[in-house]
Amino acid sequence: MAERQTMQEIMHSFSREKAQNAEHVQYMKFLLKEIPQEKAVQFGFILQWDAFSLSVNNEVSGFHPNKAFIETEVIRMYDNKRDKIYLMYKQIIQAIANYHPDEEKKQAGRTLSFVFKQAGRNVHRLSYDSETAILDKVVDKLRHDPYRSALTLLEMSQIPDQIEAANQEFQSIYRQRMRTEREKILAADMRKLRSQTDDAFNELAKAINALYRVNEMAAKDETTRLELGKLIDNTNDIIYRFRKIIGNGSSQNSGATTEDKNKAPQTENETEKAQAETEKIPDRMPVPTA
Repeated sequence: MAERQTMQEIMHSFSREKAQNAEHVQYMKFLLKEIPQEKAVQFGFILQWDAFSLSVNNEVSGFHPNKAFIETEVIRMYDNKRDKIYLMYKQIIQAIANYHPDEEKKQAGRTLSFVFKQAGRNVHRLSYDSETAILDKVVDKLRHDPYRSALTLLEMSQIPDQIEAANQEFQSIYRQRMRTEREKILAADMRKLRSQTDDAFNELAKAINALYRVNEMAAKDETTRLELGKLIDNTNDIIYRFRKIIGNGSSQNSGATTEDKNKAPQTENETEKAQAETEKIPDRMPVPTA
């Protein structure tokens, strides 16, 4: 059989920087699926395959689809709600302590006012976390004597429940915001994870290319030629479509047809959004040469 004029090889020397994180993750998952472990064992590139598989899994684990921040106005709204409930009952209790005509109830008001005075004058102006902790403490005190008995006498036993409900409602929204911020920090590591996956794939591609080249030049085993050749072709199909998706295909093939779009891996584009917070929140690629 005549030797081929141009040897097949996996195209790997191109930049993936323009790919969105979601596109890159999906692309690498497709490549890992296309290059099965059994082929790596069969042809002796299992070390490179293992390294690539580990890198892909790490990237998938580190990928967090971008989520929009909960708007600061929403957090402020729930904070204002708990502030108003707390201040309303604080003022009512103080009014009872100062002006109630019944001396026993007036004394109950004075007993309860001690809890609010002990909490501090400007609880509603503290940081979110500090206010949350203080309101939790106020609620706990109001549920124990002598304050519980005073609330019962005044027929106001609902006060700790209502303060607690508003405080927990705020905490739920606030924690969701903090979780989103944490995910954005974790997502910042995606650049490192992507680079590691790219490097691992490049080494895998080089190993496969080398095995194919050696067989073509020396061993000339037809089974190796056919199986590795098919593996290379299928892998290049994925790479070609990926390059078109991220806009780095060759100029003559820059426009994807309807058929191309239908066949291309469907990915979710991320929207990178940076938002400065000043509120209470604390503390596709050059074409390779032949």
